[in-house]
Amino acid sequence: MLMLAAVFCPTTKNKKMVNIKDVRIGNLFDWDVNETCVVEGIIGYQLTKDSLHLKGTRFNKPFVVNAAIGDVTPIKLNIYWFNKFDAQIVGDSYIIYKEDGTLCIKFIESEGYYYPHIIQIAEMSSVQENMIALNRIEFVHQLQNLLYFVMGEDAVVANGR
Repeated sequence: MLMLAAVFCPTTKNKKMVNIKDVRIGNLFDWDVNETCVVEGIIGYQLTKDSLHLKGTRFNKPFVVNAAIGDVTPIKLNIYWFNKFDAQIVGDSYIIYKEDGTLCIKFIESEGYYYPHIIQIAEMSSVQENMIALNRIEFVHQLQNLLYFVMGEDAVVANGR
C-alpha cells in the first residue's frame, strides 16, 4: 500500500480544467485557497454541473464540501510528489516498483511533463525486459490513476496533509 501526505501547491493564473472522466475516488486536487483535498465522491448531473465531494483540513480542522468540477485545480507533479510515492531517482528518471518486483514504471521528465514507461522485469531467465511507453502525464491525479491501473493498488493519503 502506498502512503502519501498532501501539501499545498500554488496554482497559476492559467488554471487547468479537470475532466470529470479523469477523476477517481481517492484522487488529490487543490480547492479554494490551495487546500489539498481528497475526492470522496463524484456527483454527476450534467457535463456543466458535475461536482466532487471533497474532504480536507483547514486551520487544523477537517472539512467536507461539494465543489464544482471547475473549482478544483490539478496538483502539478514534482520531486516532492514522486518521493511521496516512494519513487527512486535514477539519473534523470523516477522509478516506482510494484511490491512483488515483477514490474516498474519509469518516468522520464521533459519540459514539465513526465513520460511513463512500464517495464516488466524479466524473471531468472535469458528473456530481456519488456517496455511499453505511455502518454505523458503532468498531474498527481494522473499518476494516481496510472498506478492504480498498472499496479492494481490505490495510493493512500497519510495525515491529511
